[in-house]
Amino acid sequence: MKISTNGAKIHNNLGIFYRKLGRLDEAISQYKKALSINPDYPGAHYNLGLMYGGKGFFSLAADHLYKAGVLFLQQGDGKGAIKSFEGLKQTKSKELEQTLFEKLYSHEAKKINV
Repeated sequence: MKISTNGAKIHNNLGIFYRKLGRLDEAISQYKKALSINPDYPGAHYNLGLMYGGKGFFSLAADHLYKAGVLFLQQGDGKGAIKSFEGLKQTKSKELEQTLFEKLYSHEAKKINV
């Protein structure tokens, strides 16, 4: 059974809209709703991670940014994974940062047959 992601995308986009308006708590609520519909939606994990980082909740931020990076890689989106890694570095979560770096390196090495 395929998960319908349309609702998740709508909530993620609403979160982006609220973030741009400076309504950060409403943005977070929308990202959480997106993930309740599709827990494997990397964009919502990424956005929620950035929001948590901005609020100083670095452990929560790291968890979501790491998850986003892994999901982006699974979907073949190297650029999204790199953006997630860059965000993860800001959380100072060295263990998750190292693990995602290794996954990124492995992913890129496979693309060039190293």
